Amino acid sequence: MGLALWISILYPSAGLQKTQKSTVVVTATGSVSQYPAEGVVYVTINGTGKTTAIANDNLSLIYANLNSSIFQYIGKNSSNIQTQYYYTSKVYNQSEYQAIEGIDLIITSSKNISNVLNVLSSINNVYVTQASVKLSDVQLQSMRSAALNLALENATQQAESLTNNATLSIQNITVGQAIMPIFPTVSLNTEKSYPVVFSYGNQGLTETVTVIFTH
Repeated sequence: MGLALWISILYPSAGLQKTQKSTVVVTATGSVSQYPAEGVVYVTINGTGKTTAIANDNLSLIYANLNSSIFQYIGKNSSNIQTQYYYTSKVYNQSEYQAIEGIDLIITSSKNISNVLNVLSSINNVYVTQASVKLSDVQLQSMRSAALNLALENATQQAESLTNNATLSIQNITVGQAIMPIFPTVSLNTEKSYPVVFSYGNQGLTETVTVIFTH
């Protein structure tokens, strides 16, 4: 009779016993902050003329002037000028027509917002309505990754404390909705008297994880 068979006869439950692992569920957060890299300036362009066609032509000329004037501040990338709306209409109580376009200018360095405002203030029929800042895509990705890592580290520390430093294995991770920074938007008048300095400070981003550990 083989040894394995002999053991199974004497101890029929041997080899079938399983250690029941315990679980602990922990929710934790991780937060990071950075100074927002990019700026956003909201602009309205107004072209007028005796006909709709002339109004559109004048709008195009103003747009071209704006583009060349702030090209260096948008990373020399025209895709950072984003049209939000456009329409034509007859000017109220006049024999002229107007072509109006609302655009967002993505400034590749938030530190250049004031420079852009100064440039725009010198262009006729260009009106700045608001200015703000934003995280760049690269910033957002790196911050979310760093915040998730911190959240997981915090969850692990909590679980170790709850289990008296037992050896832990992750069974499941659920990522909650990130708390994104809300950037204040400064409303500006259309009289070309724009603020010179914009300062927002570091902005925080928080990620939440719920982790099921086994030990």
